[in-house]
Amino acid sequence: MKKMYLSSLKRIYFVAISIIIWLFSLNLAMSSEQYVFHSKWDNVFNSPMGIAIGPHGNVYIADTSNNRIQKFSSEGDFITKWGKNFGDGSIGNGNGEFRHPRCITISSDSFVFVGDSENYRIQKFTLDGDFINAWETEWAYDISVDSDGNIYIPKPNINGYIFKIDPNGNLIKEWVIGGASEGLAIDKIGNIFVSCRNTNKIQKFTVNGEFVIEWSNLGDNTNVMNNPRGIEVDINGDVFVVDSGNNRIIKFSHSGSYICEWGDNGSGDGQFNTPCGIAISDSGLVYVADAYNNRIQIFKKKFVNSIEGKVITSSEILGYTACVGGASITASFESQELTAITNIFGEYTIIVPDDYNGIINFQVTSQYFESITKTFSINEGKNIIPPIEMYKPKCVNLYTQEQVDILLANKEEELNSIISEKQHIISDNNQTISELTEAISTMYTEGYLQQAISDAEKRGELKYDLNNDGQVGIEEVIKYLEIISGVRVESLIIFPEK
Repeated sequence: MKKMYLSSLKRIYFVAISIIIWLFSLNLAMSSEQYVFHSKWDNVFNSPMGIAIGPHGNVYIADTSNNRIQKFSSEGDFITKWGKNFGDGSIGNGNGEFRHPRCITISSDSFVFVGDSENYRIQKFTLDGDFINAWETEWAYDISVDSDGNIYIPKPNINGYIFKIDPNGNLIKEWVIGGASEGLAIDKIGNIFVSCRNTNKIQKFTVNGEFVIEWSNLGDNTNVMNNPRGIEVDINGDVFVVDSGNNRIIKFSHSGSYICEWGDNGSGDGQFNTPCGIAISDSGLVYVADAYNNRIQIFKKKFVNSIEGKVITSSEILGYTACVGGASITASFESQELTAITNIFGEYTIIVPDDYNGIINFQVTSQYFESITKTFSINEGKNIIPPIEMYKPKCVNLYTQEQVDILLANKEEELNSIISEKQHIISDNNQTISELTEAISTMYTEGYLQQAISDAEKRGELKYDLNNDGQVGIEEVIKYLEIISGVRVESLIIFPEK
């Protein structure tokens, strides 16, 4: 057995000042993100398939079967339209005319690009619809423009290609993607995301067309996409996919991790009938071209009301502040009660119904402290409230030097009882905190802790010489206590014998 060295003190008494129950599994599970119906625009479209958002939040819509482009304010107020005969719905093949335009995008320098699908060309316009130029191309089901003005067009044949064209219509590059694509989006750093409708996959490429990653399901092999079409990336880099065959919208992270989804088949609010295009405003509103319901639907993220805070304890005498883990919190308002448990850092989160704001009463209970009540007023969104302090211990002994001296002088009989009856009391997880602190002092004083450490090492429970210095110090003692008692020793106070 290695000899223990703790300075030259003959006897050392130490008391655990702040102990936190080690609770790794009590973090409150947060619900996933949700998007809810905001509004809709209808009665003015015929199978709209493409949508884009331009400067000032104005919305541009490829009104496909009406053979025109329509421009609206962000609130849905009509601004203008263009196509043959000023956008009366007629098919045309002249400049500024369309035959089933299916896609639209706005460049960073404020030009409008339209995929005039069945005229096999891309047309370029000003924001008000004045014709500028046109390029021949194959069927354009989607179109996107990077920060340099280069145009990207996916080819919807069985093998699939991406064409990259410069601002003058000259081909720069093309590459095979292995699937028929009807959706393409570019994030703010140039990564390219493509939806493949026949392979039901999303693929990610670098700005140079190098493959990065692909995904096809929503976290398991049973929930897969069906004919994904429109795709868009928001300012945070998250990817929104129009899962057309399943009549839903799916949100992924930029690396393909599933975040949330919404929608199903139907004509009600929040339902779809073969949705195609998608666009996202800077404020986070999601615009969806609900093609065969002949409308545009707008969705907003549901911001969950929450309360976040900490529960702490402190001692003016001993001069410490610590977190209270495992405290139970009951939040009461109106006729409802919500509960949470603090984690090892004393933190908690309570989710509040989104239709409530006002007064909430808190009751906080703990195994080690007297209960405490508090009242708070909450608002919509995240509410961070001041730390709640539990300052009246129920069974934790917080000793001063004088108290330790009294304890040793007047409780010798009690301490001897602990020595004789509970030599290995530290391994008993059901003891009270006061028993634990007294037993720690007693066992270390009488040499039992040294023997317990040796026993633990033999059982493989403790690698006690953490510093590899041939000695066992305070750090090793603390680690041993944490291992065998199931509690976390946050801090210690050491009292040498007078």
